[in-house]
Amino acid sequence: VPPVDTMDDPPDHPWAAGLRGKDLALIKSAGFDDERCGKLIQFRETASFEDMMQRLGVPGELAERYFRAFDENGNGEISDREFLIGCAAMDPATPHGAVALFKRLQSIFAMFDYDRARNLDFGKLVDLFRHLKKLPGSSLEKQEEAELAMLALEGEMNRSLTITQFVQLVVKGTIAHTDQLFRLSIDPDLLEGTTADEDELFVAVGYGPPEHQLLCQHFFAHCVSTEGSDFLALDGFERCMERMAHGDGCGLSFSELYRGFDRVGESKMELQEFLVGLALMERPASGCTPAGGSQLLKQRAHTVFRIFSAGFGVMGPDELANLLGVLRRKEMGTCFRPDSGVVQAQVEGLLRGGYDLGLEEFEERVCNGEIFGISGLVQWSSGCSPARTGGRSRCGIPPEVRWHRTMKIAIDRAPLLDSLKDGAKHRLRLERTESVTAVVAGEARLTEMEPSVCMRRPTDQDSVHMRVLLGLLKPHEWRPPSDRAFQFGINDIEELCLAAELTFKQEPHTVRLEAPVRIFGDIHGQYGDLMSYFGRLGTPTDWMPTGDIHIQQYLFLGDYVDRGRHSLEVAMVLLALKVKFPLRVFLIRGNHEDRDINSRDGFLFECFERLGEDAERAFNAFNQAFSWMPIAASVEDSIFCVHGGPGALQTLEQLNTLPRGTTNLESKEAVGELLNDLLWSDPTEHLSLIHI
Repeated sequence: VPPVDTMDDPPDHPWAAGLRGKDLALIKSAGFDDERCGKLIQFRETASFEDMMQRLGVPGELAERYFRAFDENGNGEISDREFLIGCAAMDPATPHGAVALFKRLQSIFAMFDYDRARNLDFGKLVDLFRHLKKLPGSSLEKQEEAELAMLALEGEMNRSLTITQFVQLVVKGTIAHTDQLFRLSIDPDLLEGTTADEDELFVAVGYGPPEHQLLCQHFFAHCVSTEGSDFLALDGFERCMERMAHGDGCGLSFSELYRGFDRVGESKMELQEFLVGLALMERPASGCTPAGGSQLLKQRAHTVFRIFSAGFGVMGPDELANLLGVLRRKEMGTCFRPDSGVVQAQVEGLLRGGYDLGLEEFEERVCNGEIFGISGLVQWSSGCSPARTGGRSRCGIPPEVRWHRTMKIAIDRAPLLDSLKDGAKHRLRLERTESVTAVVAGEARLTEMEPSVCMRRPTDQDSVHMRVLLGLLKPHEWRPPSDRAFQFGINDIEELCLAAELTFKQEPHTVRLEAPVRIFGDIHGQYGDLMSYFGRLGTPTDWMPTGDIHIQQYLFLGDYVDRGRHSLEVAMVLLALKVKFPLRVFLIRGNHEDRDINSRDGFLFECFERLGEDAERAFNAFNQAFSWMPIAASVEDSIFCVHGGPGALQTLEQLNTLPRGTTNLESKEAVGELLNDLLWSDPTEHLSLIHI
């Protein structure tokens, strides 16, 4: 090897650790400077080799050949040194001679030595010449691959070539055009990686190398390749999304998503825009941090803004009215027609006397919860991309299967559900955790509201329920107040309880829900546990990144107060959620939603401790709202949900005769034996305890 100048002070560069003199000479011949070498090593630390091949558009079978070419030691792993000199050897600027020749031929040899036998037999040489004949300017077109292989093997006793014999045949010219093999250019833009915000976003949704690799496969299968760039046109994006979705979707069409993903607005969606856009459609991972969740929500707001601003950079009254109409139809059902007067009032409230909204103002309205439904438009309706590896959910639900105050009545034994013997509408799947049961159906459907109910829905502008939710509903950030103070006064408490009471009075004794629905057992003042569930499994909101209220309903089975130290927070937040989402969140009554019980089991004491002279007023307001809660719930008319047990219940119609607005639930004489059983009968495995 002739002497070649090396780089300045290579030991001072972190990327140069472990490199030998000939390695540095090879890197120098490729024209790699310090910055490019550093970026290559940094890229290697953040992405797998398969991920890099996908980003470069290398098909799977050819990517395996490149892996063997890089894996100099043949141990199935590529070190930093092997990665760096491999990139230098395959770069189109690297000369096919001098210091690079042996490394390049060694890499080409490894590409066709698919069984790592360290020889090229007749079959491997046929494969080699098949590739050589396809190269531009090749002079081998008229000869068969077998003839060329025989020519290369002529005079060889073992009918195979070692690496030394292969190099000799190349130098003699017997095997020609190898200078065009093992050539791949790494776009410098690819080495720039992602921004800090994008990295935070990928972490928030749990995207790693497997997800990137799978999505890159979809991208390169449908992209348009031009000199120096690969991008998705609209038709390619639609084909790609249709293949990935398999019937799933979100609140927007694929053409609208294309406009939202295309941040530059040139109708040429690049790989990074594609990856970021799909990450926005994912549900946050279980380990999502508050910072990552905030980034996810902001990026979703930016995407929706680009779609509805139609490229003008601002959203005027017409664009806002269009967006609000789409959001309400998404929430209420496709047949719903928003009242123009209500929409106009909302638009004026959002503009606050101005003529339009810029991106920052729009983002602020979304993060404050003033614009409801953004996540429902952008997120997959199933909550998780069908492109995820193995189709697994990121909910992090463990395999424990313990029922908690939820009874599934078998159709063949339950007289309450005779109507289902002809076949249920959906096949249900139960994903159970301790105290939480998620009921998932094959199709997620929203319950449509009647227009009269929609008009009665309270406005969110400066409403007490929104102030409660924004102040207390913090799944990742809530901490118990050190001084036991409660941040809301008696006027807020009474106003919220009255709004909840009016909502409960409009509901029947048995509320009917459609899957998917998440079911919670006793909370008993354990507000920290409730926030942990919301942070881990999903939150019944839309303005939070973990919000999933648009894809499933929530059912709580009673016993919200007593025993725990934060019954006020539990009661306030659950009542506020009921007022905010009257047909998405359902609360049924437990035996502790009674003034006679919670006056001695802790709730009344907490009111006196934390509210002082207003304790009695607050206590009465809460219990007045509790007394009007529904008694039971049914999911898809096949799962019966009640706080206690069915007791002597024979038909669901019997529930309609039960009293509401009552107290003294312990007394069978006061409320009747059936209501007493429904609220007090705890499950038991001992027959001797039945009818106690």
